[in-house]
Amino acid sequence: MHITFGIFLDGSEWSSAGASIGTMVCGPLQMLQVFEGRLGLSAVQSNTPERINQYVEKIRAVAPAWCRASFG
Repeated sequence: MHITFGIFLDGSEWSSAGASIGTMVCGPLQMLQVFEGRLGLSAVQSNTPERINQYVEKIRAVAPAWCRASFG
């Protein structure tokens, strides 16, 4: 596989190439997904509201002084 990597290439782009089998243009996020898939490290991705709720629960559990008033 031929991979073209660029810092700002995570969005989809239109290619004028006739065929693209065996080639890939990707940015950091897509490259990470390629590595995870090839190494068998990919996991189920949770959606944003789920992640926020999990984060809030973790913060409430430790209740640091800097954010205690926000979770009153």
